[in-house]
Amino acid sequence: MKKFSAISAFIITLLAMLLVFSVSVFAEGEEIALKVENTTEGINVVWTEIEDIYYYELYRQSNDGSEEVLLSKAQETQFNDTTAEPGIIYGYRVVAVTTDESSTAESKLSIIYRMTTPEITNSYSTDTGLHIEWSAIKEAKGYYVVRRGLKEEKWSTVATCTAETTAYTDTKTNPDERYLYAVRAFAGQYLSAPSNQVSLSFFACPNFISVTSGDKCISLTWTSVSSASYYILYRSEAENKWKPYVILSSQYTSYDDKDIKEGVTYSYIVRAADSSAQLSPYNEAVSMKLIGKPVIREAHSTTKGIRIAWDRIAGCHGYSVYRKDFGKSEWALAGVVRGEDTTEFTDGKVLNTRAYTYTVRAVWDKKLSAYDEKGVSVRFLAAPQTLLCDPDTASGHVLTWENNPAASFYIVYRKAASGKWKPIGKTVENRYADKVTDAKITCYYTVQAYSSSTYISGYADIVSTGKAVTFDPNAKLVALTYDDGPSSSVTNSILDLLEGYGGKATFFVVGENIELNNDALTRAAAMGCEIGTHTYSHIDLPTTDEAEIREEITLTDELVKKYTGHPTYIARAPGGEIDDVSGAIVNKPFFYWSIDTRDWESKDPDSVIDIVKSNVEDGDIILMHDVYDTTYTASAEIIPWLISEGYQLVTLSELLAHNNIKAQPGVTYYDGFGSTTYHD
Repeated sequence: MKKFSAISAFIITLLAMLLVFSVSVFAEGEEIALKVENTTEGINVVWTEIEDIYYYELYRQSNDGSEEVLLSKAQETQFNDTTAEPGIIYGYRVVAVTTDESSTAESKLSIIYRMTTPEITNSYSTDTGLHIEWSAIKEAKGYYVVRRGLKEEKWSTVATCTAETTAYTDTKTNPDERYLYAVRAFAGQYLSAPSNQVSLSFFACPNFISVTSGDKCISLTWTSVSSASYYILYRSEAENKWKPYVILSSQYTSYDDKDIKEGVTYSYIVRAADSSAQLSPYNEAVSMKLIGKPVIREAHSTTKGIRIAWDRIAGCHGYSVYRKDFGKSEWALAGVVRGEDTTEFTDGKVLNTRAYTYTVRAVWDKKLSAYDEKGVSVRFLAAPQTLLCDPDTASGHVLTWENNPAASFYIVYRKAASGKWKPIGKTVENRYADKVTDAKITCYYTVQAYSSSTYISGYADIVSTGKAVTFDPNAKLVALTYDDGPSSSVTNSILDLLEGYGGKATFFVVGENIELNNDALTRAAAMGCEIGTHTYSHIDLPTTDEAEIREEITLTDELVKKYTGHPTYIARAPGGEIDDVSGAIVNKPFFYWSIDTRDWESKDPDSVIDIVKSNVEDGDIILMHDVYDTTYTASAEIIPWLISEGYQLVTLSELLAHNNIKAQPGVTYYDGFGSTTYHD
């Protein structure tokens, strides 16, 4: 306000001076028309030409207190005052001088405020419009942003900005149409010269379609931008430290970054550029690190479907399994596996005799690794259903099962309680008679279907010629317990072992694993195995509040009841961590263990086997986890070895009941003799 008051006062003074000049001069001579305007270099003064004039005198006055000065004696009718300083008001007048050096005409006093010309310093396209930035002008009270289309003749003002605003985004533009922009500063009625002009066109920013990790590179693909001449890919290894990484012709919308290191997370953005080097906006950055491509090492039919197993990828968060039906060209998601250590998946949604192709991608931070585009193909052949055994007939033990129309023949397997499975016959019928020499021996049977020699089904449910196992009062008892499941693949494989050897186990299940693996849970319960709760999401009980503990136990019990017909009656605390408060909330008997195989840590079958064989005694509770293939491998040796050593494999409740102990809620038991104190 003070500056404008000073300007106003000076204008009044100059107008008074103008009145004096006009009265004293113009009564005798012709008036000269004078025009003044700001330019980048100074103030340009232009006046009309007067005939028979020798020269013109140009005078300047200012509001800085200096006297009027003669700037020029010129024969031309234009003068650029480059000595004018910003922030000062100037008044100009011109006097026409004849050859006898007499004045014949004079202009009125023209007043102008000297303003510096703004400079556009940055311009680019954003996702909402065209953006320009300019230098601040100290003497400006605001700015006009002007625009002209290339096909338009006149400039139009698109924005009026305050003195504090030195940037503007024009959102009212047409896609792929080019515009010219300039900026003029103003102070009251006075304008600066127009700034430098910039040419911009609004075009879409490229969007990342995918970012994946291969064995030795990170692959990126993005959408094409029609007006792009080339793309610039930026890469950062640290937040907000972006550098142009590679420039690609517009025909390329993908790039494989091979200059990468393991364990390093890289972030990328991509921008399009047109022929004038104008850059498009960019979307949110994507991040990726090098994770390996899973290799399928096993694919075959099982009792429950097609089992896929692959090599572990360190550092990933899980895996996505994809399936392609025969004759189809597109991959479809078949299932998701959590965690880097679970490396198998059973696809139960398959049809008898139908061929499928599978591939696996590792998942990291919701992004996918590369994958085997060819995949592994396998045909599903359903396992023989409803296997029955009619023992002690005239023909021997007669086995029957439902016929599979796709089967070319069947292979029948038999084993004794402590023996190994052996093929005993081949038949094209769905019936087989086994003539055994000793009818008192309990025999176990299963059957596999074959379609030619290429496609093999899973095994039929095991049947036995014997009766239910009864406790020998003098036998040694041991309870095998498995945590963290169920897992359709591993749990079912362990159940095959238990069923084959007439044993039972106790499974402490994690609720969030039940829905995808409910077949194993249902089967375990049907076999007489015991099901205990291991919470819904493997929480740490002592550090969790009461409401969450109750929810974790309730959710798990509801799922167990859904698939077995009853909830859990026993519990095991994740990590074995339990206190009096959380124990009272759960309100079930807790079971610890007397032998910790640490199978989760070593993932070494030999180590697990050695720990059991070196430490097992009557009444022991053995801890393992039915989510690792290595645990199944160890169990395949431990179970028959225990039986050969005279142990009976029983559930935890059976273990305590054999010693006339009734488990109490809130009490933690460490062995079959009711010990409530842990001895390491």
